[in-house]
Amino acid sequence: MNWSEVNQLHAEGHDIESHTMNHADLSDASKNSLEYQIGKSKQCLQRHGINATSFAYPFDRGWDNKTVVSVVSKYYDLARTASNPVTF
Repeated sequence: MNWSEVNQLHAEGHDIESHTMNHADLSDASKNSLEYQIGKSKQCLQRHGINATSFAYPFDRGWDNKTVVSVVSKYYDLARTASNPVTF
């Protein structure tokens, strides 16, 4: 998708979530990489007028890593995986 399409979805009322800067596997990432992937993703969306409050873990990985969860919780109110039954 391009930003025009994302902005259109947002204007139509769709929830736009964060998903990292480049769909990185967060499970073994360094703290600096986590800050970039997670924090910069939120900032990027904010620059486009989107206040993302939720985060989706790429590859359904990283949700069980305390360091990853700590960084995610600094930026988002909610985080989800793709395989959790609550998702469906």
